[in-house]
Amino acid sequence: MGLYIYITELDRRNYKTIPEDKYLNEELQEALKYDSSLLVSSYKEITKHWFKKDTVKTIYTVYHDVDANRAPYQACEQFSGSGDKRTVLAYLHGIINGGLAAERK
Repeated sequence: MGLYIYITELDRRNYKTIPEDKYLNEELQEALKYDSSLLVSSYKEITKHWFKKDTVKTIYTVYHDVDANRAPYQACEQFSGSGDKRTVLAYLHGIINGGLAAERK
């Protein structure tokens, strides 16, 4: 169960990197060594204020490519790993730590 999205081959390539955040991109590349189905997209959320400057927040969405013969609608959103930068980092660190633990056994 989950939210499935339509992805193309271009999406599969583009969602494997995060060009606007170097540290997050490094962590994603490390996590991809252990789980090659990871995809991460981002968008800017702008909050308008009356008397202050507008705030811009980057929101990240984590997907897992289910890869059923490369059919459309085969990326499932991972709600628990999506959100702000620290949530995505925690999710990626969990994948990295799990992969390292599996290698040790």
